[in-house]
Amino acid sequence: MARFPLLAALLLVLLCGPARAAVPPPLLFGLNDAPLFQPDPGRALDLHAGVGATVQRLGVQWRTVQPSPGVWDWGFPDRAIGAAVDRGMDVIVVISTPPAWASKSSVVATCAVNPNAELCRRAPAPNHLDDLGRFAQEVALRYPALAAMEVWNEPNLGEFNWQPAAEPEYYAQVLRVINDAVDEVRPKLPVISGGIGPPTFPRPPGSMRVEDFLERMYRAGARGAMDGIGVHPYPQDDPPDDPLGSAARVMRSVREIRDAHDDPDLPLWVTETGYTTKGPFAVTPEQQAAWLSQTVERTLREPDVRAVVVHTLADRRSNDADGGYGLVSVDLSQFKPAYAAVAAAVRGVAAEREAARRAAQRAAARRRAARRRAARRRRAARRRCLARRRRAASVETRGGAPRVRRPRRRCRR
Repeated sequence: MARFPLLAALLLVLLCGPARAAVPPPLLFGLNDAPLFQPDPGRALDLHAGVGATVQRLGVQWRTVQPSPGVWDWGFPDRAIGAAVDRGMDVIVVISTPPAWASKSSVVATCAVNPNAELCRRAPAPNHLDDLGRFAQEVALRYPALAAMEVWNEPNLGEFNWQPAAEPEYYAQVLRVINDAVDEVRPKLPVISGGIGPPTFPRPPGSMRVEDFLERMYRAGARGAMDGIGVHPYPQDDPPDDPLGSAARVMRSVREIRDAHDDPDLPLWVTETGYTTKGPFAVTPEQQAAWLSQTVERTLREPDVRAVVVHTLADRRSNDADGGYGLVSVDLSQFKPAYAAVAAAVRGVAAEREAARRAAQRAAARRRAARRRAARRRRAARRRCLARRRRAASVETRGGAPRVRRPRRRCRR
């Protein structure tokens, strides 16, 4: 059969019927950025829209919203999420950072003076997980325009975001609490795990490799407690087509662990990636433009990737790596080459998906029309059959008793 591929294809169509064109999911591309903190929030939002963003990744800290039990302050998230929605963007909301009253009592240097300090980011206390679940429910109900809820940011980097050290088993428990809570009030909202990314080298105390963290998450019961895996595959200074590069290794490892735990249909959400033009892994602005646009284009086309978020809109004033990931200058006045290149890549993928969507709609319309024609043919055939039955019906007399004779074959409906 392998020598006759056309014959094999025809037999497959005859046996299985024509394949249905899949309707592509909506394009989820955006930037990891907080426009309200930019020098000109209105221009920042315009730049999000101009690069083709359909989503915006925004953090909402629990301690900001509920500083005390029973006290709620939705001022900042209302403004931030409302501004994104006004520009036609949905939001990937990252919930994190419990208030002091709901945090673990872990000894952390950054929390010694002020337990609500910006750099104090302890894990939630086990006896306040119900409160955390209620907070997640309030967020889900308050903001209809959410594309997903991401549970923490880089929880494997314990020295930054889950102090004092990463706890994959406890994180899996937190993830399930939030997932179950959100399912009760908004079951169609995806709850995804916090984006995990490779730690710096040498690895700081309290941080874990992506592979180790995700493997232990799964062993602790994370399967079924999330609707997607958040991933931060930063490529450092590796080109996007390097199979041994940092980003490729992270994506490959995540897929291998996911599949090994019988979870192959779980999508990946790339909620941070990017190239920097500053620091030890700096690339040139021209390389950033070419490589980042290729990364965005290729990753959006991967069938198991649901979203791609680039870090970030604008450069920062620092000269370390974090200062050079932007697509525009610090003051938003000058475009780096990457801005136009990424915008072109996003437009290309969006056009492909729109063409696929229209093709799927046309195919669905043809199927509906075919079903209507088949139904009309069946009805006409039944009418003809019933007419034949009536004509064939006759009355005979046998021994003086009338008998009606009809065809044995019944008319199909």
